[in-house]
Amino acid sequence: MSVFNGFTFVILLMGIIFSVPIIAIITEHRRKLLELKMKAGSSAELDSGMRGLSKEIADLRETATQYDISFDAALERLEARVVGMEKRIDRLERLSGQQSEAEVNVMGDMP
Repeated sequence: MSVFNGFTFVILLMGIIFSVPIIAIITEHRRKLLELKMKAGSSAELDSGMRGLSKEIADLRETATQYDISFDAALERLEARVVGMEKRIDRLERLSGQQSEAEVNVMGDMP
């Protein structure tokens, strides 16, 4: 009896033929599992990144709001100063006009 008779050869050939698809199925299954694990990991990283970006945007909004409030306050102070200066100029012009009229009246009374 030979070790490699026809029956052994057929069994060995059948084993090789059926093992290739089984190995392919197992390999595909492992690949899909690894892909799912990577997606889950990257999903967590994306969530963390999105939370970080949301916080940065909120900080930028807060900073912009503070600058806007500061600018409005400075503008209101400037407007108040301009109004005060306008009132002062009007008062000085009135006083100057009254003095001119008084001088004219005083000179008009003189012969």
